[in-house]
Amino acid sequence: MRTTPNLGLKVWDLSTDPYEHDDLALNWDKIDALSSGVAGLAAAARSVRQITTLTPGTNGPVNPPANGDLCICLSAVASFAADTLIRYNGATWRSVGGLELLSALPTTENFVGRVVLLTSASGSFSSGDLVRNTDGANAWTLVGPLARSSASGVTGYETTGDIYINSTAQGLILKDRTNGKKYRLFFTGGGFSQEEVT
Repeated sequence: MRTTPNLGLKVWDLSTDPYEHDDLALNWDKIDALSSGVAGLAAAARSVRQITTLTPGTNGPVNPPANGDLCICLSAVASFAADTLIRYNGATWRSVGGLELLSALPTTENFVGRVVLLTSASGSFSSGDLVRNTDGANAWTLVGPLARSSASGVTGYETTGDIYINSTAQGLILKDRTNGKKYRLFFTGGGFSQEEVT
């Protein structure tokens, strides 16, 4: 018989091991405790939670949040858009990944280097601008220069290596890491959209 290192579960790995029903019941109690985060097992119970608020509790993160906790926003939460994956760094929540699609410049949970693609005009920036936070508060700068689309074609600055798709049937194709499906990302009617491709 051996004991697992993380939860202290008893494992009967030999047919000659002494078996106790109480030990088996204790194993199941320890496993069940993982689902509620009770006792000293809270760290092991953490997984990606679906939230609608940053206030810890039923609709929010685990209370108290721990460094490394992950949550997915089911709707807009504070300055994070719906469907944004966020991570707690021990002091504040930050988006996971480098790019967020938002209709306005966020005013909370900002950090130096936060990158946002605006889907509507906000502040001194236009719809479609890619902006980066420079002070951890509310100072933003345009990432670029970037080409902009207009009725007469691409305007602004074009640089070597720009990707320009001049077709209504084409777009950037990305693969979903979770389900393996492919999606085409395209800009239409002043905002970003997607469609599944095969």
